[in-house]
Amino acid sequence: MARLGAHPEVTVCAPCARSLARAVQAASDGTSRAPLARLRRISLEIRGFVVRRGWHRRGVVGRILRWAGRHLP
Repeated sequence: MARLGAHPEVTVCAPCARSLARAVQAASDGTSRAPLARLRRISLEIRGFVVRRGWHRRGVVGRILRWAGRHLP
């Protein structure tokens, strides 16, 4: 569990904290033209494509995709 800095009364589990961090990063990237911001946007689009098709739940391929999802921006 992690506490939010400005609101210590709020706690979030580790997977949710990771998800929140990605969402905050995506929001701050917005329309940024920086190379890393573009890479993160592309990564999020690919992640959404994979999840919509359910590929992350398929055997060995799913295991690899889940690992990549945890370690990519």
